[in-house]
Amino acid sequence: MKTCFELTLRTVYFSVFLFLIPFFICSCQPEEPVSIPQEIPYGGMWIGNTSQMTYIEVEIREIEKRQVVYSLKFNYRVDSLLKQRSMFGEKGLFWLEEDLFSIELPDKGYISGRFYNLNHLSGTIRVAAENDTYSEITFSATHTDSIITMHSISRTSFTLPDTAYTYTQLVNDFFPHTINQITDTSFSIGASVNIEKGMYTGQSVFAINFGKFRDPDEIPGYFTTGNKSYADLLDGGVEILFYNPKIYYDRMASTNWNAEQNGSYFRITETQSVPSDIPGTSRLKIMAEFGCYVYSLWGDTLQISNGFFLGFVDIPEEK
Repeated sequence: MKTCFELTLRTVYFSVFLFLIPFFICSCQPEEPVSIPQEIPYGGMWIGNTSQMTYIEVEIREIEKRQVVYSLKFNYRVDSLLKQRSMFGEKGLFWLEEDLFSIELPDKGYISGRFYNLNHLSGTIRVAAENDTYSEITFSATHTDSIITMHSISRTSFTLPDTAYTYTQLVNDFFPHTINQITDTSFSIGASVNIEKGMYTGQSVFAINFGKFRDPDEIPGYFTTGNKSYADLLDGGVEILFYNPKIYYDRMASTNWNAEQNGSYFRITETQSVPSDIPGTSRLKIMAEFGCYVYSLWGDTLQISNGFFLGFVDIPEEK
């Protein structure tokens, strides 16, 4: 009985030993590194405006499992001259560090930016100006796959009975412009979208005028969120100008003919202060929605609906 019991116990020990061998072997082998996918939350193209109302784009890519600024392109003005700068790098221009980047430009300039969220990039650009001086301009942009906000590129869209129009600012076309008119008795503040290339260079495709203001002190208080009335034949207000792109300078206006605007609307939904490069003015970026009637000088009528405007106005500073 004793021999049988000892044999059985040895068998149990031997079986346990065989069972544990794989665990010992595995524990001696080096662990393979675990590959954790690198998230690229800012990946893609970001497009927006500078404080000079010019165009900027920044592309973010994944390179070597890092988020990098792969390319950038922007316009800027030195006096009346429009310049363009474009850069890219096969390995990237800068690895993002804590949502920040800073890239040196030629002539001792730089561009720096910060991602505030998944749809807001803002920063500063330093560029060479005249007489060995430098200019600093700001910029903001949004991701091209996200919703439109105040930081998005300037644009205008609206629908006519048979056609939908969208004019989105490009690096070389559909630039926003500000138009201020001063007479002996009134001020008007305006904004337009212009063609910048081809045979129709300089022609507006859309414009808005705000006025007539008798006193410049009235102007800042006007550009707040809310409904604005349309101008009629006698009093000031909002004037919408539509230029038929198929016919050179064929202009229709909300103030032409009898200026009837029953059921029309114009609402400023958001405003944002922007540094101005024009002395004696303050610059606002405004977002608005609108619908109205525009007339030719001969009484032809078109109804504009689903109107959207994101652009700039320059307001004279109080003296």
